[in-house]
Amino acid sequence: MKITYLIFLILAANILTWSQNQEISCGSKSSESLMDVTQRGGKYITSIGDLKVLVVFAKFKDDTSLNQFWPADSYPSEMNDFIDPDMQKGSTHFLNLTNYYNQMSFGNFRVTGKAIGVETPFPMSHYIKNNEQYPNRAQANKDIIQVADDSVDYKEFDNWTYISNYQNINQPDGIVDMVIVIWRGLVFTNQWSGESSLGKGPEFSVENNQERIKMDFGGYPGYGTYGSGVTVQYWSAKTRERNFKVVIHEIAHWLINGEHPYNNSNLVFWGMLTLGSEGICANAFEREKLEWLNPTSIGGTILSAPMGDYITTPSAYKYNITNGYLGEVYYFENHQQISIYDNITSNPSDKGIFILHLSNSFYANDCVRVLTSDGFWNWDVPLHTDCWGNDLPAFRKKSINRNGFGNRDKITSSDSTNGFLYSYINDKGEAGCNDWLHGYGFNNSFNTTFNDLFSPWSNPPAKTCNGQSTDFLMEVLNQSGSFVTVRFITQNAIGCKPSKPPLSKDPRNMDYQNQTVITRLAWGADFWDGLPIESDVNWSELQLKIDSGNWSTIYSGANRFWTDSNYVYNIDNQADVSYRVRVRDSQNKWSMWSNIYETRIAKKNLTALDSTFDNKDVNNLSEFRLYQNYPNPFNPDTKIRYSIPNIIASSNGTKQSLNVTLQIYDMLGNEITTLVNEEKSSGVYEVNFSAKGGSASGGNAYSLSSGIYFYKLQAGSFVEIKKMILLR
Repeated sequence: MKITYLIFLILAANILTWSQNQEISCGSKSSESLMDVTQRGGKYITSIGDLKVLVVFAKFKDDTSLNQFWPADSYPSEMNDFIDPDMQKGSTHFLNLTNYYNQMSFGNFRVTGKAIGVETPFPMSHYIKNNEQYPNRAQANKDIIQVADDSVDYKEFDNWTYISNYQNINQPDGIVDMVIVIWRGLVFTNQWSGESSLGKGPEFSVENNQERIKMDFGGYPGYGTYGSGVTVQYWSAKTRERNFKVVIHEIAHWLINGEHPYNNSNLVFWGMLTLGSEGICANAFEREKLEWLNPTSIGGTILSAPMGDYITTPSAYKYNITNGYLGEVYYFENHQQISIYDNITSNPSDKGIFILHLSNSFYANDCVRVLTSDGFWNWDVPLHTDCWGNDLPAFRKKSINRNGFGNRDKITSSDSTNGFLYSYINDKGEAGCNDWLHGYGFNNSFNTTFNDLFSPWSNPPAKTCNGQSTDFLMEVLNQSGSFVTVRFITQNAIGCKPSKPPLSKDPRNMDYQNQTVITRLAWGADFWDGLPIESDVNWSELQLKIDSGNWSTIYSGANRFWTDSNYVYNIDNQADVSYRVRVRDSQNKWSMWSNIYETRIAKKNLTALDSTFDNKDVNNLSEFRLYQNYPNPFNPDTKIRYSIPNIIASSNGTKQSLNVTLQIYDMLGNEITTLVNEEKSSGVYEVNFSAKGGSASGGNAYSLSSGIYFYKLQAGSFVEIKKMILLR
């Protein structure tokens, strides 16, 4: 019932013991009560019709603490427009309850009311009893609601009677339906930011004893509802949107259930009952349960299934997995990011079909997983990074593993490091801190341009929570405006086109350490994870593109791997090279093009980096140059090369020398050491750098930890900086 605000660094520090190759569990039963996936409507309050709500922005009389959104001497700017007095006002902004529920329910749940600001009659100390650390919430809420009694007609907010779970009739019962009390700051505890009751104290009367306020949560047949509202703490360290999400979450407990049917300890997705930091968009399971959406059930093959935008049109599909657990379902949602509440991803370009996998019909931890179109992987953690003042693991994709982890999962790496994806190392070896966990920089949707097929052989694969392959396929056919047309196949999925093939380094000949590597590529996820691919695939076409040129076919045939000594990978690069592959089956059906694999071409074939400069004519050096260190990554020693060109003095035609400095810095820009600081004439130079301190040119003692470091060359007006990675 409480929504916690555990900071991501705490989540990232949790340790799991399962191995890299063990797939994520789709959820374990936390109680024997079913989710009532066939029930429709609100559980303790109505989800259909008109609900009048009183929103009270509350503060203690002597509260002068800092709050970036709520001034101490007034109320937050959104208070007056937080809820509409009627449906005719038609507010369209984000922080508005009427607008939110109108969009989520397609106009079926009309939430209106009023918002007021109220101050307690006594200072905060009055509510702290028996040497407690925090004020008594029930007493403070009672005083706030009673103070509001002078300006509020509580009869206006009594329109529904709870009969039993999922049965509410539209008539008053003498109990106020819903009061949302939003407090300024974390005044009651720092352990939660919202709770689905008013404090669990004794009930009391308002409106001259004509209406009752109940302080608990839920209801029981024959006894009626136990509560009249929720409590929210307006956390100043979070955004206004996040605080609004907490209000939605607590009301969702009344609409759906007091428990959390999914605790986001290992899997991250969107919904009203997810944690406060997740997307506010109600997922298809929640909308179906509340009778806001009736997903089309996939009972057999559907050759053409048009899907409108998930939030703005009542369109979604679901498939009850025949060989799965009781109630195991795939939900298909078309997100085009039209609505302001379609915030399920941090990638504004990620539009298409999102797939949710509901594990079973029981209240379970982590029972819903996003089947991301980016796929599942083995990951490693070559270094840690400083993200927002926290030391976090930087995850890198190591190899394809369809039983592995996606960007929305809690990842366990090959060295048993585990955490959520807040720091990510991309294909170019660059580490960055961002909202990778929620899709920033990733594609999670299926569409016609990135990944168009979900099948037993795709990445991610169509399988059950217990790991069995299921004979089911979804293919994205086309898109027109916001409508996406797909086909669903419920048997003989092998008869359809092949899935998107992955393309990467040949796993039989991978070489992560050498600076210079002949291009060796392979396609087929089974090379990496050992799981099968389509049995009828028998042909492939490989294409190459240099720099911004055109694609050209360089291979067509039955091979699944290639070695080409004409193209040499070298970090000290001269040209961009891109590869892609598509495959064909025995029915002459082609897959979409694979991911693009990018590498570099050197100017000439290189046998070893150490001989790069063997035949250099130092008299013909024409440019300054700082080369990539080698090896890279390194531990603990690496070499850095640079070249100084011929510099001719204009006055007398003699060659000149320059003062040259070569310095090492950490990620914060702090200088670690100076390797070179002296006059240099034209030539190629090499200097050693050791992470254990000192250098060939001297320097102070130090010992560096794993991470990203920078080296800077300055010669006259020439300045260049490059990055290197230390792995300890």
